[in-house]
Amino acid sequence: MGKFANPGEMRTSVEVLRYKEEPGQGAFKDKIWENIFGPLQSIRCKWTNAHGQEVLAAQSLQYKDVATLKMRYSPNITMDCRIRKVGESPDFEIISMDDIEDRHVQLEIKVRRAIPG
Repeated sequence: MGKFANPGEMRTSVEVLRYKEEPGQGAFKDKIWENIFGPLQSIRCKWTNAHGQEVLAAQSLQYKDVATLKMRYSPNITMDCRIRKVGESPDFEIISMDDIEDRHVQLEIKVRRAIPG
């Protein structure tokens, strides 16, 4: 059962990205990650890196850089989205997502560093 984060704890700015294909040259399509809230729009979250037993469990699944995020609820955020800290280049894949107490107030999202390729 998740615990709600206080608004003052939401200090980390992140972008939520979704995969999109656009027409490119010829028959090829350009594959891009697009911010679901609009260009240069970020949202705030509480970002907590994994520690202790969580790190050991993540290593057994061969996950790198696991973290837990708590942010305000949005129906636009789905499992196929990625999270990027503002000003940093590596994206994070969503491992699991929970609408805390099914109240549509906050989401608890577990992420891991995305492996390119």
